Amino acid sequence: MKNLAALILETGRLYLTGFMGAGKSVTGRELAARAGWSFCDLDDEIESRAGRTVSEIFEDGEETFRMLERKALERTSEYSRSVIALGGGAIVWRDNREYLTDKGVVVYLDVAAEVLFERLGYSSSERPLLSGFQGTDLLNHIETVLEKRRPFYERADLIIDCLPAKTAGDIAEEIYGHFQ
Repeated sequence: MKNLAALILETGRLYLTGFMGAGKSVTGRELAARAGWSFCDLDDEIESRAGRTVSEIFEDGEETFRMLERKALERTSEYSRSVIALGGGAIVWRDNREYLTDKGVVVYLDVAAEVLFERLGYSSSERPLLSGFQGTDLLNHIETVLEKRRPFYERADLIIDCLPAKTAGDIAEEIYGHFQ
C-alpha cells in the first residue's frame, strides 16, 4: 500500500469523490481549513468559467458538461496544497481516473444509498441526473447509479465510511489523520 502521508505531501492535491450528496464540499472545506490548504469545488469552478449552472450546462447534454469538467480538472494540476471536491460522476470517466491517480490522492466518501436519499430528496429537481425522480423511484435510481459507480469510487487511495452519525468535521479529521 502507498504511504498516503508522503503521497499527499508530494502531490499537494487531495481529490474527494463520491456520489452527489456525500458531503464532498462541506467535508472538503473542513479538511482544507484543518490542513491550512485551499479548497476548490470542481462544479463551482465549472459554473464560474461557463457562466452557467451545472443544470443549465446539462441542458446541452451530459457530454458538454463532461468536456467542461475535464478542462476544469486539468486546471487543478496548477493547484498545490489543495483539497478538491469532484462532481459525483467525474471519476467514472477513464481519462479522469488516470489523471486523478497521477496528480493527487483520491479519497472516496462512502455513503449509504438511504442516507443519500434523505439528503437529496429535497433537492433532486436541482440535480440533472436526479430530475424527474421522487419517492421510491428516486431511491431506486440512487441505488442503481451508485452501484454502477461504486467500482470506480472504490479504486480510491482511501475509502472513508461515512456513517450517518459522523459529521463533516469527524470525516475531515479522519482524513486529516492520514496527512501525518
